[in-house]
Amino acid sequence: MFGDEKILNQLYMMKAQTDLGVIDVDTYNDFPGQRVALSMHCSNNISVYHTHNFYEINFVVRGGCINLVEETPLLMGEGEFVLLHPGTFHTLYAAGESIVTNFLIREDWFEGLLCNYNLPSSPMAEFIKYTQSKKYFRYLICTKKLEETSALALKMFEANACDNKKKYLTIESLMIEFLNSLLFENKYLKLSDSIGKTSDISRKLLNYITNNYSNLTLQSIADYAGYSKTHICRLFKTDTGKSFGETVSDIRLSHARYSLINTDTPIKSIAYNIGFESTEHFQRLFKRKTGFTPGEYRKKFGHQFIRRDYKGYKV
Repeated sequence: MFGDEKILNQLYMMKAQTDLGVIDVDTYNDFPGQRVALSMHCSNNISVYHTHNFYEINFVVRGGCINLVEETPLLMGEGEFVLLHPGTFHTLYAAGESIVTNFLIREDWFEGLLCNYNLPSSPMAEFIKYTQSKKYFRYLICTKKLEETSALALKMFEANACDNKKKYLTIESLMIEFLNSLLFENKYLKLSDSIGKTSDISRKLLNYITNNYSNLTLQSIADYAGYSKTHICRLFKTDTGKSFGETVSDIRLSHARYSLINTDTPIKSIAYNIGFESTEHFQRLFKRKTGFTPGEYRKKFGHQFIRRDYKGYKV
């Protein structure tokens, strides 16, 4: 379809460059207060390898894409999609003039909507069943274009392009229909082979770090969590295999990589924005972690495209 082997190698390279990346929906200024939001994945570029604390649906409106989810490459065509559980790492490449829409769904809204009912037996029901447990399915993929879900996705896509103040309620209503339709689909939905694991407290702390990474200290997170600094350090080492300092540093560098790839913000400003007082310290750490200087990284992976909004696309 579009040089799959070459693109896969680039996706794995992006994965190798990322130790830990957490992007919270609240950090997207474009979506204040929205429980369901839409964003566009621009074609002919590879997104930073990342995770976040909201559910995400990558839906192929037109064309095709490769989505690398943890270690699993997923090739998707028009009308196909993948539903990702919070905490699942992924990166995506959309080919040529392809259009891939990302539906971002707040965790509390998704689980409050679906987790309190007796559901029919289906892959979607199994996915929902484990969403609030310590072990969960990383993703649910649809391997065929389904007329009902495709029509609902396109309605959300079109609604998002309007200036109507009620559009967010319309999008939420359509998303409820979209998710409900999946409960009765057994043939073309497939659960991930791998299972994700997390603890409630470590997930809570990672979310807190995500929103406060630029001015965070071990004492401040200990005060927030109500634990001793020693316990916090032990918790991070047990759950992530890394120290508290390494975890914060990796999250900061994840945001630095995102800024280098997606913006033209000066490197000195990026260093300051993510919590480094010294640009030289940031440069040394970035080089040690990625093998590139920030300038080299931006040149190699930075997006060479002009961003377009939904109004610029014809379906």
